[in-house]
Amino acid sequence: MNFSDLEELWDTLTEARTRTRPEREQQILDKVEKFDSIHLLEDLLEQHFQTTSIKDISETDFDAATTLAWILIRRLRKSESGSVH
Repeated sequence: MNFSDLEELWDTLTEARTRTRPEREQQILDKVEKFDSIHLLEDLLEQHFQTTSIKDISETDFDAATTLAWILIRRLRKSESGSVH
């Protein structure tokens, strides 16, 4: 992880503290849709939480689910730029 990744992570965590759950859900969905990869998010959620919708994640699992979603988004960004294969 380089410095810019840490800065992005800090910004994401800061935003998460000020946004409501529906706003956080929508932000994740918007970012994943940008990469036309909703199916990847659904697969990830199904694998770890037995549901395909971030809106159906329990309150106790929501932070873990959003963390996984942001890891997915980061990987999608890197793969788009050719950094990850």
